[in-house]
Amino acid sequence: MLTLAVTQANKHRREPDFGVGSAVYIIKKHWVTDRPSDKLDYPLTRCSYVIKEKRGHSYHLELPDSWKGSRVFHADRLRLNPRDPLDGQAAKRPEGEVVDASEDTNEEEWEVERVISSRVLRGVLQYQVHWRGWDPDPEFYDAEGFKNAAVQLRQYHDAYPDKAGPPMRLEAWEKAALEDRFDPPDEYDNAPATGNSTARRLRRRR
Repeated sequence: MLTLAVTQANKHRREPDFGVGSAVYIIKKHWVTDRPSDKLDYPLTRCSYVIKEKRGHSYHLELPDSWKGSRVFHADRLRLNPRDPLDGQAAKRPEGEVVDASEDTNEEEWEVERVISSRVLRGVLQYQVHWRGWDPDPEFYDAEGFKNAAVQLRQYHDAYPDKAGPPMRLEAWEKAALEDRFDPPDEYDNAPATGNSTARRLRRRR
């Protein structure tokens, strides 16, 4: 039974495109940050780090002395820095947009190219998306982090009205985008619309 579970898990694992000496970003899944949610923070570390050695399916990274956590990460938690191409292939990392120039962090906002899938996990609506310019990301993120991608969310739910969602507050997010203003956090940001309102809206349209 355990062997079957391992085999199934391996089917969904991506083949690493990096090795010893490569510069990689770390996926910040479940890290404690100063953001109100994981997805409102950025999915990858701002800096990339060099792989020091490989240990089975995991990699030991060269990290600063101030690093407090583990220095060994599974391949699924790492993404190659496109500025560090393999086999002599030139690659350029797409530039992100500085979210708040008044902050010293100069963090970047990751652009959603399209929504791939959605689900409701323990009452929380989540999305899997393709980030523009990056490798496929298998992770699901809470809906509240996609307020700036209301257009992509609407396109996804119009195309797949029977999928989980849309967000209960999607119309509010669309309105905020049209008015070019910030939509403040709300307790229902991660709540799915009851009764699949997108499907009902499309049926009325027909």
